[in-house]
Amino acid sequence: CYATADGKAVTVGLLESTIWAKFCAAIGRPDLVSAEESLSDRLTSHGEKGARYLAALTDYCGAHTRDEIVAEMRALGIPITPVLDPDEAIASDIAANRGIVSRAPDPVEGEVMHLANALQHSGLVRERTSGPALGEHTSEILGEIGLDAAAIDELARAGVI
Repeated sequence: CYATADGKAVTVGLLESTIWAKFCAAIGRPDLVSAEESLSDRLTSHGEKGARYLAALTDYCGAHTRDEIVAEMRALGIPITPVLDPDEAIASDIAANRGIVSRAPDPVEGEVMHLANALQHSGLVRERTSGPALGEHTSEILGEIGLDAAAIDELARAGVI
């Protein structure tokens, strides 16, 4: 993740040498591309080159807004994506295209929108439900740890639970 000029952030995934070269060309830094770099080099901290790479990414991202970076890189097919706040994530084209915006009933808030698990369409995950209300399972849990009904009632009368 890299901070952007507008106080937001982007995530950067430039592991492939062809993508790295395309990114370096886009930001005017062809000097950062090395013909000798192997695939295994791409999966390291890059040794002495690492500080230069980090500085180039930090400087580029810090000089542009999140949305400028994402638009430019998306147009070039370079995998740099925005870090979104919850409202932005729910309203994003990414969430809409994947069909992961869902609504769940909540006894306090009413119906709440949320990002569903991306695996929901596979049948591997359950649908989201609201969490328990405060104290909803207190007696059950206290019973599980060995308190009998009389002891639990006494805690309730004393205002402990």
